[in-house]
Amino acid sequence: MAQANYQAIASGAQHLSIIVSKDKDLRMVPGLHWDFDQEEIVSVGDPFGWLWIDDTKSSKTLKGWGTKFFWAQCLMGDAADNIKGLPAVTQKTLGKLNIASAAYVKAANKLNAAKNLHKKDFDRLFDSYNLEAAKTKPVGCVLAHKMLEPAQNDRMCYNIVRASFLDLAETEFRFVDHKSQEECTPTMALFGDMLTLWMRRVKDPMDVLHWLKEERVL
Repeated sequence: MAQANYQAIASGAQHLSIIVSKDKDLRMVPGLHWDFDQEEIVSVGDPFGWLWIDDTKSSKTLKGWGTKFFWAQCLMGDAADNIKGLPAVTQKTLGKLNIASAAYVKAANKLNAAKNLHKKDFDRLFDSYNLEAAKTKPVGCVLAHKMLEPAQNDRMCYNIVRASFLDLAETEFRFVDHKSQEECTPTMALFGDMLTLWMRRVKDPMDVLHWLKEERVL
């Protein structure tokens, strides 16, 4: 279905392909979709797309169209497809995005103002800052939305997502390849999820990597 939409757009006949599926992975594909919630056809003309929080039901869910939704899935993962995504986000990551906890912000401000302290006192303060920075919280739909809210293109999304994986690797958390069950780098873990989540434009299983290079994301 994804390839049919891409082919229709490329041939100038977008109207000949409409994706009708409740599989949320397909929401990243540009072109025409049947929206089951609104009961109407949606045209995803902007390949990057947009995100929003749906709070019309008992529990909030993250909705979206285009590749921005793809990046959100890289953060949240998908238990149904055995995709872990980012298992947790550190206060360090949240601090970069200005959504950290008050305790982390306080510790960071103290550290920033402590340049004239005696080395022993500074080291003690630095240790307490590191402990606070290492604290993590799960990536739910609301947090994923906040993390990607400032991103205006795929490159910005990639930088946010990859930095979040790298920050988590600085803690005691270790990434494991879900196939081999062997430890792997955070970048390898991220790309493993991306390969699984990506709805291919063509049959090439490495299509997502080609896309990243074409869009100058890498």
